[in-house]
Amino acid sequence: MSDQRPKTRNSLIDETLSIVQDFSADSLKAEIPSAGVQAVLRDALSLVLSPKDRLAIDRAMMQRRVEKFRENQQKFQREREEYYNKTMEAAQATQFAPPKFTSE
Repeated sequence: MSDQRPKTRNSLIDETLSIVQDFSADSLKAEIPSAGVQAVLRDALSLVLSPKDRLAIDRAMMQRRVEKFRENQQKFQREREEYYNKTMEAAQATQFAPPKFTSE
């Protein structure tokens, strides 16, 4: 009987650890759906929604992606302009101005 107890305890510990690891992995997957999950959801919705509704959803998704792309491009443009301005200010600050001679 003493041999079964450690086996039972060890098996319970192993089972608990596997449940905790599965739960952690599942919770991470739930936060960020993979492309496969998104495809399955889209296919499931396509069975329920009319073609007009599916087009509206697809159009909204595309518009969201285009807007995010536009925002990123504007952010990059601002960063480039800031870098240019900072670089030009530093260059102009170190620029040597020769003395001006006045003739009298």
